[in-house]
Amino acid sequence: MLLILLLGCFLSIPLFFLWYRLFKKYIINTKRRKLLTFFATLLTIPFIYIGSIFIWLFTISYYPDYSFNIKKWSTNQETRYELSKDIIGSRMLIGKTKLEVLKILGDENNKIEENHWIYYLGTRPELFNIDPDMLKIEFIDGKVIKVSQHPT
Repeated sequence: MLLILLLGCFLSIPLFFLWYRLFKKYIINTKRRKLLTFFATLLTIPFIYIGSIFIWLFTISYYPDYSFNIKKWSTNQETRYELSKDIIGSRMLIGKTKLEVLKILGDENNKIEENHWIYYLGTRPELFNIDPDMLKIEFIDGKVIKVSQHPT
């Protein structure tokens, strides 16, 4: 509670003086200017806090998307989610055989069933996300027909 009060003072005092300075040009009556400045400060503080929360949520859930790179894929298994969008979007695996997929993605840290292969992608930085994502590759007649990403 004390922290919220301190943050409120930290933000509201400079904002009050900013509004006061802006109103000084247009409102000559000092009492009216102070009252208007007070209410303007009270009205704008919630918007600033809400905007700050949205910016914070965006920054903690942001992660870059990179073009697929075999070296990045094989060296850092915890950030494979950064490469998965390119794998799915470019459809680079569609039509490839199981041997070709093994050559591209390797066989480390994956679950191979007969017609479904699952590769571990790591945990995406999202709010309340504790489960890692998986890249699911489906085969028919030994060739890739579908590549999708889903949480475990």
